[in-house]
Amino acid sequence: MNIVKSAKQLFEELLLEKNIEIISQTEKTYIINNGSSKLNVTIENLEKEYDRVKSPEIVRLFVDQILNIQEVPSEWQKASKRIFLSLEPSNYDFENIIYEKITEFTNMVAVYVDENDFGMTWITTNMLQEWNVDIKELRQVAKENMRELFNSVPLKILNFNQTPIVCFETNSLLKASLILSPQLKSKIKSLIGWPILALVPCRDFVYILSEKNLDLVNRLGGIVLKEFSCSGYPLTTEVLKISDNGITAIGKFRFE
Repeated sequence: MNIVKSAKQLFEELLLEKNIEIISQTEKTYIINNGSSKLNVTIENLEKEYDRVKSPEIVRLFVDQILNIQEVPSEWQKASKRIFLSLEPSNYDFENIIYEKITEFTNMVAVYVDENDFGMTWITTNMLQEWNVDIKELRQVAKENMRELFNSVPLKILNFNQTPIVCFETNSLLKASLILSPQLKSKIKSLIGWPILALVPCRDFVYILSEKNLDLVNRLGGIVLKEFSCSGYPLTTEVLKISDNGITAIGKFRFE
């Protein structure tokens, strides 16, 4: 009889295997010593992802990544190469964070993503002071980096009831956030037209449709709600319209 282990059990076994000391722990949080520093780790999102994909490899990858988390560089010249824009749910405390409200339920946050594409840090006003840069320069750099990232990501077209849906083929933390890229219109318009509709229920999921296919969106509600509820990094169940006027929410899927 095969006993399926929980994400928590696998996580602790891997720490033991790698000789990583657990200094203290609660049900979902740990303080560990990787030999050079102490790390605060929360496994709540890991557990959700593990329950969704049912693969122990998710836990192994998580452990490998947290042991290679890089600190945010104190020099602007180095940090600026990894500054991006991230779509984040608005139900957080954004005090001192550099952000812009997008919809009622989402914000656009300036972030630093480490070179391993695992650690993401929200940019604060204190960090700007340390770098000696202003918000205008920060956003210009972030937009340019988003442009380059978008250009590096292959686009894939799915056919749902003979209707094209554009997806992004990438494992980047910023997969759903690519809808914030300045390149979005020029890349998408030739495929399905403009304006467009976007569904971004979680960080690693995005569906983009032509505005002309609004009638199809309701059929995708079940997928959106499932991805939102099962993901460790939920974003929004809103239906987003993206046009020359920016991003607006024109509807929202709700749990019954």
